[in-house]
Amino acid sequence: MTRRRLIYALLLAMFISGFLSSVTFIAIESNHECSDDDCPVCMQINICMNTLKALTLISLIVLALLTAHDDSLRNISRLGIRFRHSDLISLKVKLSR
Repeated sequence: MTRRRLIYALLLAMFISGFLSSVTFIAIESNHECSDDDCPVCMQINICMNTLKALTLISLIVLALLTAHDDSLRNISRLGIRFRHSDLISLKVKLSR
């Protein structure tokens, strides 16, 4: 495994662990007995919600960049499918065969 792949694997593991730990904490503490306005559990749930929002935004940005950069996602002609904007019905007929 190259150094770059190792770094990507570690970043992915950190991303998944942050996502799962936030979701787990919210699920476990969603029905806690709230003491007052300065409840530390509610504050932590708010932090977890913000973390989930940030991770979702980051993942969407990375996915958009990968989609724009990766030629194999844009160039499906290797599969024998040629996209023409004016002829979508013939594309459906080709795919159904």
